[in-house]
Amino acid sequence: MILLQAKHLASVATQAPHGKGLETVVDTKVRNTLQIEANKVKFTNPLWAPALRSLVTTAVGALGVEGHLVKAELYKLLLYETGGFFKPHRDTEKADKMFATLVVQLPSRFTGGSFSVKHGGKTKVRVLLV
Repeated sequence: MILLQAKHLASVATQAPHGKGLETVVDTKVRNTLQIEANKVKFTNPLWAPALRSLVTTAVGALGVEGHLVKAELYKLLLYETGGFFKPHRDTEKADKMFATLVVQLPSRFTGGSFSVKHGGKTKVRVLLV
């Protein structure tokens, strides 16, 4: 079922670009992933909204930010297929007052990979071995 859903997502996705200076370019040597624009994504599971609120509450608590001032907005849905990656980069602000990027991994079957975040001279790496 999950593989079928991933194939359907890939069929409506486009190659994700990245910023290069003031330009937006597609270069699969820098970023190799697919994207679906937010206006084409709809979460119909009734558990989605409360789960997202819980994630945001946990994140703002860990960041020491006043939670009532924070909201999560879907920018894009990304689909990383086998071998997909995005080289180390700094996310650009996508909205007024944006201060962070929240990454939510939807249920999927995969093996290997990692996700790392660097800030203030510290690095946190999450190895993904599912």
